[in-house]
Amino acid sequence: MVIFGGDHADLPLAETAGELLADLVVDERVPAVLDLSTLSKSAARRFMTDSAERLYHRNRDPLHLVLDEADAFAPQRTDPGGQRLLGAIEDLVRRGRARGIGLTMISQRTVDCTFSLATLTARPCSPTVVAPSRVARD
Repeated sequence: MVIFGGDHADLPLAETAGELLADLVVDERVPAVLDLSTLSKSAARRFMTDSAERLYHRNRDPLHLVLDEADAFAPQRTDPGGQRLLGAIEDLVRRGRARGIGLTMISQRTVDCTFSLATLTARPCSPTVVAPSRVARD
């Protein structure tokens, strides 16, 4: 397992490396964690768009992806600049199975994820934490 990017990286992650890392995963079957937390939102969006498109077009063997903070990459409301990324994620979710791709989307607030993709999940799991201000007082 190789961790790319983030504070605990084995190797750094560049915003321009989306296609390169997708090729590495497809060609070498390298188990990897891609931590985009140190990238700006726009840089993370570019990285994810490039890697998701490349994975969808190249992969043919079984591959399971886990997309944490899915609402950042498949939001309910997206601006025009995010349409390409949303389209790439939609391809992975809707059509990826034919290419060997399974996808688990994780979000703290599933209502912030695009409804059309959230309804495609086999078993949405939304643990709820009730904030003290929401607990009825006796």
